Amino acid sequence: MPVSHMLAFALMNFGTGITVPVLSLLLMARGATLETLPLVMGVTLVVTVALEVPSGVAADVLGRRRLFVCSMVLGIAVYVLLALGVNVWLVVASSVLRGIALAARTGTLESIEVDRVMAAHAKHPGLRLSALDKLNSMFAVLETVGVGAGALAGGVLATLDASYLLVIAAVCVVNAGALVVALLVYPRDERSACSVHAEFQEGPRRPSVGEALHQIIAAIKDGGTLKMVLLASAAAGVVMLTVETYWQPALLALAGDGMTWLLGPVSCAGQAAAALGSVAASRMRGPQTGGWGAHGRSVWMLGTLAGAVLMVVVLGAVTVPGLFVAAYVAFYLLLGVRTVFEQTLLHEAAPSEERTGMMSIQSIALRAGGLVATGVSSVVTTFSTLACLWPALALVAAVPSVLAAVRVRRM
Repeated sequence: MPVSHMLAFALMNFGTGITVPVLSLLLMARGATLETLPLVMGVTLVVTVALEVPSGVAADVLGRRRLFVCSMVLGIAVYVLLALGVNVWLVVASSVLRGIALAARTGTLESIEVDRVMAAHAKHPGLRLSALDKLNSMFAVLETVGVGAGALAGGVLATLDASYLLVIAAVCVVNAGALVVALLVYPRDERSACSVHAEFQEGPRRPSVGEALHQIIAAIKDGGTLKMVLLASAAAGVVMLTVETYWQPALLALAGDGMTWLLGPVSCAGQAAAALGSVAASRMRGPQTGGWGAHGRSVWMLGTLAGAVLMVVVLGAVTVPGLFVAAYVAFYLLLGVRTVFEQTLLHEAAPSEERTGMMSIQSIALRAGGLVATGVSSVVTTFSTLACLWPALALVAAVPSVLAAVRVRRM
C-alpha cells in the first residue's frame, strides 16, 4: 500500500480512537443522562445495522470514493452538532448521523485497495492470496495503532476540558484531514467495475441498488466460502462481545478493586497482540511461498477461531490474575491471525463489483453474533453467575464454528 494511502487510513483510525475512551462521558457532557445514554447509543447501533448493507451496495453501484466522502462529511457533522450546545435532542440527532456515517464508511477505501491488489496479481492466484494477506495485515496494524494513539490523545484532551469541546474539535480536524488526503490520493474514476461499465453505452447497464443486493444474496447462496466466512464472523462476534464486555470486571474480581490501573496496560497488551497476530499471519511460510491456497487459509482461520473460543473458557476458569491476563493476550493474538485469513478469503471469493456490499454483510454477521451474545448474557446473568457465563457463551460460539467447519469439509 502506498504511504499516502496509509496516511488516509491512519488519520481515519486516529479520529475514531480519540473518542473511544470518553464517548459515553462526552455524550453525557453534551446533554445525555444516565437514563437516556442507553437510548442514545442504541440509536446509533440500530441505524448502523439498518443501513450497513444498503450503503455497502450503494458504494459498489455509485462509487466507493463518493460514499467515503459522504461518510466523512457526516462524521464531521456529528461533532458539529454536539458542539452547538448542551441539549439531549442534539445528542440524539448526532447519534443518528453517527450511525449513517459508520454504515456508509464500511469497506469503502478497503475495497479500492483490494481491487488494486487483485488487479496486480490477476494471473497468479497463489501470489494474489499472499498479497491479500499482507494487505489485510496492514489494515489491522493501521487500525490498531491509529485507534490506540487516538485513544491516548483523547484521554489527555478530556482531562484538559470537562466540556469535551477540545475532543470534539480534535475529531473534526483529524476527520477533515483524512477526507482531504483521501480526495488527493484516490482518483475520482477509481470505482467498481459496474460503475465503469456504465460510462460506455455499449457496456452493460449499471444495476440498481436493489438488483445489486439481489446479486449479492445469490452469490452467498452459491458460494461455500462466503457462507463459511459469514458463519465464522458470527462466531467471532459472540466471543469478541463476551471478552470486551466482561474481561474488566472479571479481572478486577481476581486482582482486587485497587488494581484498576492495570486495565489500561492489559488493554494495550491485547491490542498489541492482535497486531502481532496480523503480522504473523501475513508472514507465515505457506502464504509467503504461494502455498496453502483458500483451503489452507480456511483451516487456519477456523483453527485460530477454535483457539479463541477455548480462551473464553479459560478466562472463565482461571483464578490467578496472571493467567487471566495471559489468556486475554492469547485471545487477541489468535483473533489477529484469524482476521487476516478471514478477510483474504472474503475478498478472494467476493466479485469486485459486489465487494463493499459483501463486506457490509460480513459486518452484519459480526454484529449479529454480538447481539446473540447480549441476549444469552442477559439470561445467564439473571439466573446464574459470571463464572457460568464464559462457558455458556463459548458453547454458543461453537455452534456457527462447527457449521463453518462442515462447510470447509465440503469445499
